[in-house]
Amino acid sequence: MEKLIETRELYADFNTFEGVVKALNGVNVVVNEGETYGLVGESGCGKSVTVRSMMRIVQAPGRIASGKVVLSGTGEPGSTLEILDNGMVVASVVVSTDGTWSVGYATPPGQHTFTVRVRGQATEGSTAASATVTVPVPAGGISYVVKQGEWLVQLARRYYGDPGRWLDIYEATNAKAAHDRSYHKIADPNVVWPGWKIWFPGP
Repeated sequence: MEKLIETRELYADFNTFEGVVKALNGVNVVVNEGETYGLVGESGCGKSVTVRSMMRIVQAPGRIASGKVVLSGTGEPGSTLEILDNGMVVASVVVSTDGTWSVGYATPPGQHTFTVRVRGQATEGSTAASATVTVPVPAGGISYVVKQGEWLVQLARRYYGDPGRWLDIYEATNAKAAHDRSYHKIADPNVVWPGWKIWFPGP
């Protein structure tokens, strides 16, 4: 039976004036082809948040804190498939005798284009399949070292899915730099250099 959707270790938080409310704490859900899935519980237990998180439509002040991307599909039994993340091979899986396969991958924050191809087969001109997802930055934020050719608008688009968040990175980095010399103060938001340590604030 083929899986239609699978969620592993799904966490969702709500930032309130009284602190962070942990609405989901490691939820695992599997819905197979042909199944009807019922989610029941008392009012306020997290049923709607679970479904909204799976669909990635949680509304502010809620946010998806973390989770794992699970890829699955069908293929030629016995063949070996490679999973690429932004062009780099990050996992491989052998198609089972019933023609199905599944692999989980703990993704770091940011935008990821996943490609699945038969091992040894070039991506271009093949039957490789691709999908793009954005993994959110953790609530507490993360540090980041700038690489060659990167700039704030580009990083904001990649890590938040919103190029306008460059201002948040700029302000958060300068706030960190005021107290921690390992962070580089950004004088001009249009100029960041490779090797600079900057800060990505939470969503």
